Amino acid sequence: MTENDGIELTGIGAGQAINWKYYYAQARYLYKGWFAQAFINGSDAGDTYLFRTGDLIIDHSKQYVGQLQHGDELMNKKLNLVYGADGIYTAPDTENTINGKNEEDDNILEAGAYIQADYAVATKFNLIGAMRYDYHNFVNQPFFSPRAAAVYKANNKNTFRLTYNRSFSAPSSNNLNLDILQLGDLTGYAALFQGYLGSDYVPNMPLYAIGNRDGFHYSYDDMGLPQFTSPYAEYLGYESDHYFSLDDGYEINNVIWEATKGLLETAFNNTIPGLGPALVAWLPESIDVSGNTVAALNLTTEEFDPIDEKNITDYAAIKNSATNTIELGWKGSLFNDKVFMMVDVYYNMIQDYVSPLTDITPNVFIDGAELAAYVTPIILENFYDTVGYNDNLADIVTATLDDNPTYGGNNDGTGVDEFINLVLAAGAGLPVGTVSPMEYPNGAKYVTYVNLGDISVFGADLGMSWYVNDDLTMQFSYSWVDKDSVELPGAQLGYVGLNAPKNKLSVRGFYDITKIDLNVGLNFRWQSSFPANSGAYVGTVEEIHDLDLTLNYTPDYIKDTQFTLLVTNLYNHEQQYFVGAPKMGSSYFFKITKSF
Repeated sequence: MTENDGIELTGIGAGQAINWKYYYAQARYLYKGWFAQAFINGSDAGDTYLFRTGDLIIDHSKQYVGQLQHGDELMNKKLNLVYGADGIYTAPDTENTINGKNEEDDNILEAGAYIQADYAVATKFNLIGAMRYDYHNFVNQPFFSPRAAAVYKANNKNTFRLTYNRSFSAPSSNNLNLDILQLGDLTGYAALFQGYLGSDYVPNMPLYAIGNRDGFHYSYDDMGLPQFTSPYAEYLGYESDHYFSLDDGYEINNVIWEATKGLLETAFNNTIPGLGPALVAWLPESIDVSGNTVAALNLTTEEFDPIDEKNITDYAAIKNSATNTIELGWKGSLFNDKVFMMVDVYYNMIQDYVSPLTDITPNVFIDGAELAAYVTPIILENFYDTVGYNDNLADIVTATLDDNPTYGGNNDGTGVDEFINLVLAAGAGLPVGTVSPMEYPNGAKYVTYVNLGDISVFGADLGMSWYVNDDLTMQFSYSWVDKDSVELPGAQLGYVGLNAPKNKLSVRGFYDITKIDLNVGLNFRWQSSFPANSGAYVGTVEEIHDLDLTLNYTPDYIKDTQFTLLVTNLYNHEQQYFVGAPKMGSSYFFKITKSF
């Protein structure tokens, strides 16, 4: 059993784990060529809650696994045959806090069977073939995983191999069953807008993370462009699931404009006390703007990134992701067995790559260009109107905004340009609605998991151990991949981050001080920077380097006992190992191992 207290990074943001327990029990049985195993994994979330919403997370889920395998040697031991079957039963129990409406229908059954044959064609040459069949109760088609390999043992010091393997990753419980609130109101202005509009309901725009069981399908207009729903539809007398067209948003745009004026009046009063109503009077009562633009939410910055509405298409139900791998490898020894080396070169093609949580409900905004073209002449005319008190009001705006960097002040002698920019940022920066799939036509936002397409990666691994003498061992490893991100249509921000660096290496040295029963190890690790894209965590992981120290003390006077001290990041170089994680310096780990 393990109990954990700490900050957990989840796909929907950070959570505070309090007394979260994980436990397992396992039993194994061996008899001649038979192997059987059964185990159970369990979880108890304790008092864990999410930071963004404060909502409690309840998790009493369990997973049951059974495996049976048999092996035998045939044909005068030239053929080694292994076959077996296994099953996994996952039983989520979250009391609606994680799986929401799916709570009563979220159990997952996976079952598979396999067979593998290793045939010695000749003394130095083996052929290996395998086949696996898997069933998943939420995936329509069973999955076949073939494997083939040729192994050539040139001598007792050199082995070459060529392998092909097809594996898969089945949809997880979260991929299928997730149904959880991520943010109560995306804009944070719902209650204010209720007051500005005088509506009898709160026009909030919540954000949910959901599973993808059956896919998502949008409503399209006659031009083939996606339509959107809005939390303000009822204010106009429509049903909450009414669909609006992107090029015919006059009504709904003016609802937003009314709320924008209220928001600006409050903001102006905070900046120039008492002058909010007079400044809003420079704005038109309504706007003759029908156009709308679309932008997707960046879950990390919580800002919006423009997208082309023509690229919005339906999503299919989540399915298995398959990985096809071709690998060529060599391992052997050199220089009278002083140096052992291994080299692997591989090509991975991932089919139907499963995304991290991805925004499937892009937001709709008033077209900024159309809004600017309409309101700018009206504001300019009112700003330069010299009748009555307006001259003084214009001077106050210039004195407040023109030299203030907070408002983009450029010291050009007038504050009208800064004022216009504030108005446009508010008017074109507040969501009008969301491009909602017909499965969820309620104006809320949803993020989910989708199969994005195919990804190919070419890479190589190099490893070496050098036994310098009886006391000193040096090790070196290096890994390279040809890319750390892939552009894919439908992916958040347009790309998939592989969440791993292109280059990483380590150099390790171990020295035995036999006189005092001490082994000293130093390990230098380095990796290049890479783009990260994982749910709520999107950004760049900067280059990382660490020096670790290991001390293993095995005294003769205490039988079968070892004392170990591990210091990671010995020189205390503070660095962030993943987006959203804290910067870390040195850490210390001490353990005592007793063998019986």
